[in-house]
Amino acid sequence: MVTMPKVLQDLETRKRMWEHRFKTCREIAGLAPKGQELRYLALHAARTKTVNAARNAYQKKDFIRLARILSNFERNNQVFFDKILEESRQFLEGAHTAVDLYCGPGLFTRRLQQIIPTVFGVELVDELAHKAYEFGGIKEVFHGSPNDVLKNIEDWEVDAFTSIRGFLHSPEDERVEVLRQIGNVLRKDGVLVCSEMFKDNVPAGRRINPGTWYWYVAEYKTVLTDFGFDLCHVSGTIDNEGDPCRVLVFIKH
Repeated sequence: MVTMPKVLQDLETRKRMWEHRFKTCREIAGLAPKGQELRYLALHAARTKTVNAARNAYQKKDFIRLARILSNFERNNQVFFDKILEESRQFLEGAHTAVDLYCGPGLFTRRLQQIIPTVFGVELVDELAHKAYEFGGIKEVFHGSPNDVLKNIEDWEVDAFTSIRGFLHSPEDERVEVLRQIGNVLRKDGVLVCSEMFKDNVPAGRRINPGTWYWYVAEYKTVLTDFGFDLCHVSGTIDNEGDPCRVLVFIKH
């Protein structure tokens, strides 16, 4: 197995990386009309090349291009989230409480609230968690690593967990521990919806882009089977800003 560079293994280092990205998006959001700040902060959830393009347009005061980048990102997200919900809605309907891991600015979290009455978010970056709560209308956003947050809510009765590209930049051992904690908190017959990048020709544990890990569907299935889950649904490929993603749905037995 390829070892992750220390800079990516260290949680605090990765947190600083995301905080730096958020700082850029916050500067751009200073241009937003009143009440639309979250639209610009949402760029935090975009691919790095999109964030860099937005920063470049901002620095050059090319606000027409910046608005176009934002609109393209929002349009792509709309389609992406629609497809995720299309694949998972039948499994999520009837759930009363859900937790959206790595929620970022709460883009998917807010969509999830359309079908589940109570949705909580979990976000590593403190200020981003606050903004997701402040502007996103989310019931509560917990600040901290998913592992730490989940250990503190083990007595909850959670019906569903979602992780939409949440494991990006996370080393394998951290992912496995988060999945273990989900198994501890999720009620019997509860649902786990994951959307990540999968490439069939990538050997297990090998990185394609620096800091980005890809898993096989079989890897998720193997790990989660050990934690008491059954794989119930695998979607076809869904494009997200050029990245090939799939939706996996697991049921805890």
